[in-house]
Amino acid sequence: MNTMIINADEARALAANLFSIRFPGNQAFFDSAWELLQSRRGSPLGARQETQALELLAVGSPDGVTMEMAQEVAIFYEAFMAKFPAAREVLIKRAAGACAKYGRGNEYIREIESRLNSVENKKTGFVVWMSKPSGLGSDEEIYSENQLPKRILDRLKLADISIKGQTVTALMFDKREDVYLEDPLFRSLVILLRYKDEFVNIRDLYLRAYMRSHDGGLDTDAMVRKYLKFSISDLRGKLRRVHNFKIPWKKHSPGYRCTGNFSFCILMARNHENEFKVRTGVVET
Repeated sequence: MNTMIINADEARALAANLFSIRFPGNQAFFDSAWELLQSRRGSPLGARQETQALELLAVGSPDGVTMEMAQEVAIFYEAFMAKFPAAREVLIKRAAGACAKYGRGNEYIREIESRLNSVENKKTGFVVWMSKPSGLGSDEEIYSENQLPKRILDRLKLADISIKGQTVTALMFDKREDVYLEDPLFRSLVILLRYKDEFVNIRDLYLRAYMRSHDGGLDTDAMVRKYLKFSISDLRGKLRRVHNFKIPWKKHSPGYRCTGNFSFCILMARNHENEFKVRTGVVET
């Protein structure tokens, strides 16, 4: 599984979720602590100031549990708010650095990783992404494992492009064929269909398609020139016989997008849906 947060709202939501596993019923404390840390962002604190900030979070003369809650919010804030997007491995690495600063050892780091696993594993059932009847854009529906309606199963059989797990089937002219796609092409296709008719953020597409946790210092021009230009071209070639399937040449557009009046249906396990989540309409932020 490959959890990724791509903006401040998602960082806060994930941190709150992890915090509540260890300290249930303390959402108000988490909210106050997070807002206090946000108000101090951009003002690096020394060790003494950090202690004073934690005491503020814990309100006056805190007991041991309250100080632990304050420290945990501070660790999550430092780990999750440094830079976006951030993949799972990066979050754990940052958390380890923050834990060391607050005197927490490897056992605590492993506990945070265990909580992250438990949050990821709570997502059960399926997400379905499919073309709208108009042919423009896409719809999303969520189902439990035993709830998949017949109309979704029928759409998987009849859509011009069907994806079930890792299996891609396409209607090539009048013949339905399985299509083998290497991982970067497969992941690019799922993303472009999920966000059909929207410009997909180049940096996010590169990170998702090539399963990278960071950009390696590449700017978006280099991502296109060295990687995406070739994988998108290969994807066009693989699906060239699907009627009306198009990925227009990027040229001066803010990103890649998939267009055309064709049908598609994607059935994906929910614990993988974040792997195909990107920003749209922007190049970099």
